[in-house]
Amino acid sequence: MIKKGDLVMLVRGRSCCGGGYGYGEIYTVTRIETEFNKCSYCGAIETVTLAAGDGHKRDGYNIDRLKKLDPPSEGETREAYVNLKQPNTLKRETV
Repeated sequence: MIKKGDLVMLVRGRSCCGGGYGYGEIYTVTRIETEFNKCSYCGAIETVTLAAGDGHKRDGYNIDRLKKLDPPSEGETREAYVNLKQPNTLKRETV
């Protein structure tokens, strides 16, 4: 179960049609919200539970599309944002 404070990665497409983008993004969940959502790919309307993070460029991703990651060891660094198309554009944060 994904909850506030978890480190997550976007790994799956949308549940309705498999569409999506942003695969590989990593962020820390700061809030969980449930809302109606219309798929921009197939037009399906569904109720989704979103996991969002501060400084994250979107409202969040459906938790069904995310994988919970093990937190880094104390003193290690993590990439807060990963963009597979631009691998050199990373924001680092110390844990």
